[in-house]
Amino acid sequence: MLEIGTGTGYNAALLAHAVGETGQVTTVDLDEDTAATARQRLGELGFDRVEVICADGNAGYLPNAPYDRVILTVGATDIEPAWYEQLTPDGRLVVPLALFGQVMRVVAFERRDGHLESVSTALCTFMMLRGNVPEPPTGELRIRAYPRLPGSSPARRWVITKPGTELICDFEPADEVTGDR
Repeated sequence: MLEIGTGTGYNAALLAHAVGETGQVTTVDLDEDTAATARQRLGELGFDRVEVICADGNAGYLPNAPYDRVILTVGATDIEPAWYEQLTPDGRLVVPLALFGQVMRVVAFERRDGHLESVSTALCTFMMLRGNVPEPPTGELRIRAYPRLPGSSPARRWVITKPGTELICDFEPADEVTGDR
């Protein structure tokens, strides 16, 4: 499992517990002081299955790839190709996406038939990813929402397409005034 955004190391410890005795967690943080502190804390607590790396999370971490899971604990404005490329064929990517201004949703994507398809979403708030964030791609961006079958959940599915990329996401729309579901 790859975590992008180490912070204190707390989430990496939870992930290490989730993957069990035979699993491995790699966590990357851009800040060397943050990574060093987390590395020390995790080592003191016996989490030797967690490898803490100081690196730019935009590139993932190729030396330990492929990963069954890639999880970001920071917000992103797009999905980096490296995250997709470093997933196993049936891997899952969990990323808090800043969609419109300050509106952010954490989206769990599964890799299916050469693309990412969402399997769940939820509202969230995270600090934004830092590092070598590329310029937004030029070209056309289309967002299309369409109703799903009655009784199915979530209530809507949206598709984002741009040159070379298509993301399919399900979501349940909130009331535009109150934000309630």
